[in-house]
Amino acid sequence: MYINIAGKNFEWNEKDINSLLNFIEDKLSESHLYFSHMIIDGEPIYENFDMYIQDNIDNIDNINIIARTLKEFAEDILYSTYEYIQEAIPQLESLCNKLYIGVDEYTLLDLNDFLEALEWIFDSTATIDSLNATHNATENFEEWNEYVKAVLTLKKFLPQLLEAMENEDSILLSDLILYEVIETLNNMSNAIVSMIGVAPDEVH
Repeated sequence: MYINIAGKNFEWNEKDINSLLNFIEDKLSESHLYFSHMIIDGEPIYENFDMYIQDNIDNIDNINIIARTLKEFAEDILYSTYEYIQEAIPQLESLCNKLYIGVDEYTLLDLNDFLEALEWIFDSTATIDSLNATHNATENFEEWNEYVKAVLTLKKFLPQLLEAMENEDSILLSDLILYEVIETLNNMSNAIVSMIGVAPDEVH
């Protein structure tokens, strides 16, 4: 098979997946690029790369590594966060209406999905912040600091949300989401738009 990384083609004949992934990581690091996803024989693959390659190792001809510069990598994360927030706010408002009636297994599932998304936001923010400390991943530090402040505010509400879920306190859950969480998400969204200049849906 052939692997294209940063415009260079490499022939690869080994079948050890870890060796392949380490090779890709090393080549990206040499070029100061950050991994985004793969295109394997024309098929975009965004997750579970090792499993996909393992299952198809004997039939793969070409793997094209899609990489980003540091600035593009940071903006991709911010775009994804912005898009998630735009979808999440109306869903959370609808969830609050259901919570005023009470907590059931479906509202708990929705809340767990939201908490998983929050963990991704916290982790991705920490990643960009660490890159900012060493390589200046974002250019607008004032707006980035406002964004981080909003994320930390959101993180502050997490123990209260978890406790209210454990106690099945539907009123407290609804109030926290409606009057605290959604406002904070809006602040995050505004900071992202200020940082990237335009909203992602205006770019595509």
